[in-house]
Amino acid sequence: MVELVLAETPFYAESGGQDCDTGMITGDGWSAEVLDVQRPVPGLVVHRVQLLGEVGSGASAQARVDAVARHGSSQAHTATHIVHAALRELVGSTATQAGSYNKPGYLRFDFSSTHGLSDSLRLEVEQRANQAIRDSFDVTATEMKLRRPRLLGRWRCSVRSILRSSAWSSWRDRGLVSSAVEPTFPTPPRSGC
Repeated sequence: MVELVLAETPFYAESGGQDCDTGMITGDGWSAEVLDVQRPVPGLVVHRVQLLGEVGSGASAQARVDAVARHGSSQAHTATHIVHAALRELVGSTATQAGSYNKPGYLRFDFSSTHGLSDSLRLEVEQRANQAIRDSFDVTATEMKLRRPRLLGRWRCSVRSILRSSAWSSWRDRGLVSSAVEPTFPTPPRSGC
């Protein structure tokens, strides 16, 4: 395994509970399977790859993200917002996200609350989240500075509103459609939120 640094990259580096992108980087006479992507310091993205062939400094390269895996990460990431919304609706505002980890086909959501989850409450949270997914609400992405959504009161409310159709309608009627706040990166979008 070797590490490659590109002048620009479409690969999302592992961050904030979101697993990194995978894919391929290819060049003249060489190819590299991207297995891990990290951002050890601001502005530096390091690709850990399995290299076939030889590549030198300054070589031209084409980077291709695994679109299926990225879509799976997007689904898991969006699901964290939905699970959090269901928890806040059923447990109350004390249910706050304390971390998460998601990748294609996997989601872990950590939260803190003044209440534990009984088996029946856990099942109800699961049913609410699944119903929100089945309802397939429209999602509108809007880029804005992080301060703006907080001022609008959407930072804490996020997806909770989609679980109650009347609240969702009123949000949509006021033009507040986007469900969650995400930082923007100089890479292609990674989430369905």
